[in-house]
Amino acid sequence: IEVLNKALLLSPNDLKILKLLSALHFSLNDFEKSLIITNNILKINPADIQVLKQKSVILVSIGEFEEALKSFKKVYKLDNNKEILSDISVCYLHLGNLDKSRYYNELAEENLNAKYNLGIINLINGNFKQGWNGYEIGLNNNSRILRKGYQKFEKLPNWEPDKNYDSVVLIGEQGIGDEIMFSTIIDDLSNHLKTIYYYCDPRLENIFKKKYPYLKFLVHKNQHNDENIQSKLPIGSLAKYFRNTKESFKSFSTQDNYLLPSKIDKIKTIGISWHTTNKQFGPERNIDLDLFSNILSNNEFKFSNLQYGNHNQEIRAIENRLGKEIFEEKENENFTNIDGLAEKILKCDIVISIDNSTAHLAGYLNKLTLLLLPKVSDWRWQKSISNTLWYDSINIIKQDKKLDWSSSIQKIEQLLNV
Repeated sequence: IEVLNKALLLSPNDLKILKLLSALHFSLNDFEKSLIITNNILKINPADIQVLKQKSVILVSIGEFEEALKSFKKVYKLDNNKEILSDISVCYLHLGNLDKSRYYNELAEENLNAKYNLGIINLINGNFKQGWNGYEIGLNNNSRILRKGYQKFEKLPNWEPDKNYDSVVLIGEQGIGDEIMFSTIIDDLSNHLKTIYYYCDPRLENIFKKKYPYLKFLVHKNQHNDENIQSKLPIGSLAKYFRNTKESFKSFSTQDNYLLPSKIDKIKTIGISWHTTNKQFGPERNIDLDLFSNILSNNEFKFSNLQYGNHNQEIRAIENRLGKEIFEEKENENFTNIDGLAEKILKCDIVISIDNSTAHLAGYLNKLTLLLLPKVSDWRWQKSISNTLWYDSINIIKQDKKLDWSSSIQKIEQLLNV
């Protein structure tokens, strides 16, 4: 980047340099900078199909789905490549228009992205068997990212129920939230194998050890002997074998579903998480802490900070306005210290969280949780508006209107009798 920027001083309109710079910034997840450069290229050559595609992908990456849709449609008019129709399908999917998403997906050529899209549409609608078949395509089109270092297991055959393997290594994928969610299927797998190894995010080792003492963890380098491992399986692929019906999800249940009363009594400590660093979906999921003011000002409650990342400035601002300290914890290591975060959650009477890894951890720990979802929510929660198949203790409160959290917050205030 440094060298290319110097070259750009000599040739400000060199398209080759600009394209390289845009691609490099994109690879570093600096989407905003990549978009600025891409727009500069399009000022010079508005009909550059390659750059228009790049701009469209960037817009999807930062959650600008309306603009991405317009951009992809412009690309299709210029290129008429049916594969672009699967990208248009993705935009409609994220905008919550499943009918148009399916329509454009059917028009697309039979490509990996279209097959994956159809899988997600089916999962949202609760068609699990077809959905998981499509979800598997994510391993081939880079929609599912395996835990770094997974290559050491590539030569192993994939585990299948009808193969007589004695051992398997589960490979973690995506973020912490996905690993927690799919880990709820591990007990089903244990009925088919003598030994299960798990190559997971090191931060999750201790909480998984408590629930699955039979697992052998491979979170450190050279901590395994290949001769003892007969097969491999990405943890997300467990679902296609063990979660093909609504009823099959109940195997993780530890008790009957929580029935959320019209009022929640005897609440003393409330845990709150209000932000995600996800650049694609963060803009729609994140909630300003200030919106919880009525709840935070209530002196009958104590509050636990379950949020990861540095939000000190936001917290200080609302503390100054309310004239009180909100959170008892002075240190916040929720991102690196998952064990500590789990302890905080267990001490709470209830957790209020947006869609992030904290919500998954609270559900995994069977803690009564109010999950605040945007109007168009992630496929993992299906189309349900009140509960989720993954965790018994999570109750869903979905936005009535896109980007407007006021009614959702009011529902929580009523439940807490604030």
